Amino acid sequence: MRELLKRQRVETGASAVEYGLLIAFVAAIIAGSVAVLGALLPGLYTVPF
Repeated sequence: MRELLKRQRVETGASAVEYGLLIAFVAAIIAGSVAVLGALLPGLYTVPF
């Protein structure tokens, strides 16, 4: 019975791997936003002649 209880131990909290994945996800969103804005902003500053 004790072996069964040891195997069913619930781990709480986030591990370093989960934090790393979260940081990578946020970095990907930021990089995508910068890329999109970088492509759109030059059109706002050009003067049509």
